[in-house]
Amino acid sequence: MLTISSKSWHLKLVRILRTDDYKPRNLCGYFWQVVGTCATVPLLALLFVVAILAVGTWLAVSWLNRKLPLRHGKRERLIATESHLNLAWEWVKAKKQKVCPLIKVVETGEKP
Repeated sequence: MLTISSKSWHLKLVRILRTDDYKPRNLCGYFWQVVGTCATVPLLALLFVVAILAVGTWLAVSWLNRKLPLRHGKRERLIATESHLNLAWEWVKAKKQKVCPLIKVVETGEKP
């Protein structure tokens, strides 16, 4: 028979996460209870830290949006125009359509 102190760190840790007054009956079940608890505690801590960071980021962004208004107080999206042609995106579209369009080179200042 194995004797475990009620003041041992592993029994205290297991009792924190359980609602009842846990008393282990055998070593095999107790071992896996300790392993599960030791795996759960860091995951809960990590989840807590991620939640705090997410809330902090959300609060900071919402505060900045109120303090630093954009043009005319509206959110405007930048829309790519023909002068800012995305060569990689045009290539992907052409590859998908299985058509290779011709290219016309235009001198600066000249209309296409």
